[in-house]
Amino acid sequence: MQEPSSLARSDPLDSSRENIIALQNQRFRHQVALCFQAHRYYQEIFRRCKLTLEDFQTVEDVQKLPVTTKQDYLRDPEAFRLSALPEFSVQERTPWDVHYTTGTTTGVPAPFFNTAHDFFASLEAFRRLARIVGLTARDKVINLYPLPPFPHLSARFPSGVMAVGAAVVSPLMGGIAANRNLDEVVWIIEQQRGTVLGGIGSYVRRVIMRAEELGANFSQVRLVLVAGEACPGGAREEMRRRLLRLGASRHDLTIRSGLGFTELQGSTAECTELAGSHHPAPDQVYFEVLDERSHSPLPDGAPGLFTITHLDRRGTVLLRYAIGDLTAISREVCPHCGRQGPRIVTNTVRMFERIMFNGVLFNPDVIKEAITTVDGIEEYQIIFTRQDDPPSPDGLLVRVAVHPDERQRVQMELREAVASVISMPPSIEFVDSRDDIFDPNQTFKSTRVVDQRARGE
Repeated sequence: MQEPSSLARSDPLDSSRENIIALQNQRFRHQVALCFQAHRYYQEIFRRCKLTLEDFQTVEDVQKLPVTTKQDYLRDPEAFRLSALPEFSVQERTPWDVHYTTGTTTGVPAPFFNTAHDFFASLEAFRRLARIVGLTARDKVINLYPLPPFPHLSARFPSGVMAVGAAVVSPLMGGIAANRNLDEVVWIIEQQRGTVLGGIGSYVRRVIMRAEELGANFSQVRLVLVAGEACPGGAREEMRRRLLRLGASRHDLTIRSGLGFTELQGSTAECTELAGSHHPAPDQVYFEVLDERSHSPLPDGAPGLFTITHLDRRGTVLLRYAIGDLTAISREVCPHCGRQGPRIVTNTVRMFERIMFNGVLFNPDVIKEAITTVDGIEEYQIIFTRQDDPPSPDGLLVRVAVHPDERQRVQMELREAVASVISMPPSIEFVDSRDDIFDPNQTFKSTRVVDQRARGE
């Protein structure tokens, strides 16, 4: 039986750029009009900046607003909710759920409110994402996101999969009721014959490693979807090699990554590995990249402050909001799949993760990528230290878990790989067990970078 036509919905990414812009402008005008009527925070901004509704005709007019920061939002999350207006439909006014940010930069999770209208929009965005990555109604998806201690965006993943029509199995690691360990998770994947693995990259990698040690059969796995942290090429190749040894088909197997965050209520997605990450819903959220200091818009391909503007929300609404990342986007037609709409075309850097090292501000991801080029490393951690007797005041220690027989080779190759990107060889410390660095039965995301200098150690 052929796929029913009802599963193939219209997608703005298949439209022309002009049509996408026209739809964005239409929705932007309506979203701003709602904010003038019913948004406590932006009503004050409009008043302070002496702006009227007529000042907002196209999405580019959002540049008339100051950037909204996380600190602005955290001071009063309730001020960013639209009040229900009399003309709202039942879907638009009915609360659906509340997600909380992880509180990575502040330690305090902040609520993000969704109405039924917003929830249904997120399902539509996931359906489009599924088309980009090749997830279909024939798949059985293993949800390897943990059950968090508070409502989090990751809880939306199973709903998105079901909206595609695929089956979803959730082992519920981390939940009070289950809290299954790696061996149990591997058993579930094997028994359920999962075709897609979705979760945080470092946790999915450890599941695959444990499956190989147990001799599991993962021959049905054809797609890995990771988010929550960077997944460099070296890490993907390692996972691919292990999955092939577990029986996966070389012809079908692909590993895709995306940038997901609460304020998007979803994720971007790669159509081709390491070739840019598509925004599946430009009619719902507008992307902009700004100069970090002046907040003026930057041209395509130039990295800068990443901001979003909601175009069609009824719960929490954000305009020109800086999510705390630096990235670059392109609005050109994708050379790989021909889709329209913005793509993230460079590695995304969390601003709070940048490190001052020997007087230079840089992204630790370059060290992570260098480390993943060295074969045989089971786990690693990058530690920035102070040196008592420098040629340079700052030092770098890399803790690694490898097989004892591989230590001499890994030490030589690792020092060379890291020195090639930071111009100094690191100190190497070998640990007895990979769980000494990252224990996936206790936590679900590795702590790759530690700055002991910040703690005075």
